[in-house]
Amino acid sequence: VAFHFEAQVVCLCATESAFAAVKEGRTVITWGNSANGGDSDSVKHRLTDVRQVFSNKVAFTAVKGDGRIICWGDAECGGDC
Repeated sequence: VAFHFEAQVVCLCATESAFAAVKEGRTVITWGNSANGGDSDSVKHRLTDVRQVFSNKVAFTAVKGDGRIICWGDAECGGDC
């Protein structure tokens, strides 16, 4: 599987079955198993000015420029903050 990103990827992070990429414009794109963070549609509108993304086995956390965090993925394991 190949993906073409319109902007350069500056950070890439993974759960056990999903990926999150921070693009040059500080937005995030995700793919993979939706239960493990591959579907960020519910928080997509908030994934702007992202500086870094962290993950555990089944969830992601994005840190924004103002210090706020956005979480998605398995709600029982950190994906609902």
